[in-house]
Amino acid sequence: MTARAGRGWVSWAGCGLFLVALVLRLGPAVADLPHLYDYDEPLFMTFEVGRMYSQNTLEPSGYAHPALYKDLSVATLTAVGGVAGWEGADVIAGPGIFGDRSANNPMPWFVLRAVAALLGAAAVALAWDASRRFGAPDWVAALAGGIGAVAPMLIAIAPRIAPDGFSVFFAMVCVWALAWTLQRPSLRRQAALGLAIGLVVASKYNGAPFALLAVVPAVVGTRSWSRRLMWVGVAGLAAMLAFAITNPYALIHFGEFLDELSTQNKVYSFTLTGETGRANEFNFRTLLDDAGPLAVLALMAVPLVAIGRRSPADRQGNAERWELATAVGLSAGILGWILFQGRYEVRIARNVMPLVLPVCVLGAVSLRAGWPLLRRRRNTAVTAAVVLIVAGWAGLQTTKGLFEFGAAVADERAEARDWINEHIQPGDRIVGEFGTPYLGRSDIDQEEVGLLSEFGLDRLDEGDVDWIVSSSETTDGIFWDAARWGGQIAFYDKRLDAVCEWQRFRSWNTEIRVGRVCPPDGDTGGDTEVEAGRD
Repeated sequence: MTARAGRGWVSWAGCGLFLVALVLRLGPAVADLPHLYDYDEPLFMTFEVGRMYSQNTLEPSGYAHPALYKDLSVATLTAVGGVAGWEGADVIAGPGIFGDRSANNPMPWFVLRAVAALLGAAAVALAWDASRRFGAPDWVAALAGGIGAVAPMLIAIAPRIAPDGFSVFFAMVCVWALAWTLQRPSLRRQAALGLAIGLVVASKYNGAPFALLAVVPAVVGTRSWSRRLMWVGVAGLAAMLAFAITNPYALIHFGEFLDELSTQNKVYSFTLTGETGRANEFNFRTLLDDAGPLAVLALMAVPLVAIGRRSPADRQGNAERWELATAVGLSAGILGWILFQGRYEVRIARNVMPLVLPVCVLGAVSLRAGWPLLRRRRNTAVTAAVVLIVAGWAGLQTTKGLFEFGAAVADERAEARDWINEHIQPGDRIVGEFGTPYLGRSDIDQEEVGLLSEFGLDRLDEGDVDWIVSSSETTDGIFWDAARWGGQIAFYDKRLDAVCEWQRFRSWNTEIRVGRVCPPDGDTGGDTEVEAGRD
């Protein structure tokens, strides 16, 4: 594989994709502030980044997550906060409940979100350039970058969750380094690839299977097994060096590091999160939803490359060898990542977010190999129809990212909060699931539960609660799998039967329902339902 003469990666197409991706990510990054709706963002910011910032240290407070994103976050906040005059209390979450806290000072949160958005946009440009370096035509590379730019999870979830936002970038750096190394295989570039592998692991432990990418240049660039082993060894040493430099305290406190990893594994193995039995299915569906047609092509990459017919001009040198090795290596790294963390975190599948762009690149490699087969049956009408379908799909993806995840325009939680504040009376008691609005009023009693199905039915029967709030962000996973969660659904139905009137607030694909509990005397009040908000 050779570089294209006279064409650097910084061109109008790459810059355009970068700017589009940045604008899409910056909108949701500021939309919900000062409220913090994601469950994990306040945890990472308060207990990891915030604690290190307030103590003025780069030694992480824990090792369950790598230190790279913590150090970069603290360094950024120190630089900006030193000018702005921030204190430790500015970099922690304020009052609220688990699914809706408020920031004491929104600016530090926005700064880190903006950094993650900037890195995410750079990752999109790298996906475009890596596709070109892998030999994809310009329009295929633009398609890969464009789909990555509008991927819903990357628009709004990645900038909010620091470990994943940084990992999106470093995972794409790793794939780009593979393409750069294959253009002109050398031991020096192989070492650089190893450094990139170390950085992706240093940003997210799940990235360890990407070490398989180091095998690809060794197979393509050398002929003897002894040299191949040496190349893999050099990449491995470089990866360990990059990890050690960015996570020194994991090695200094190695026993504590292992204990925290073991504890985290047990938590995900024995709690509800680890027992759903649908982690891999959910992860694959998430990648298909975000990478779309390129995810389908990525699944077919190895057979398409293996059977693809190339023109005589393309058959010179080791072109066919590197293309097949690339398809196998990328497929193995992506699949290894999914299987490695299969039991972890099925909620919104954020642990596979860093794979969206590599999947797009693998899809571009697949499309490049299969294009000669499609080109034989070129048809203008069919091409136009495909362009329109892809354009419409991209528009839906953008809308989904802005509305469902980013809450940039239609925020059903804000609408629900306003309605409850207007209708709830002093002394009322309200119970809601994770993700429901926090009112912050001292004249009412607000309680939060994980799932309404776990809430005591006797308290509803005795009139101990006046309002209940249900969040589809929490309950959809249960109602989607009726066969598995029939008991939980039955428990829900019993509690929802106690409601006399519902108010429904919807955005793109999520819903908050506010229910007034029937009085103990059994007066249902007409059992009415009112819809509110935007559909």
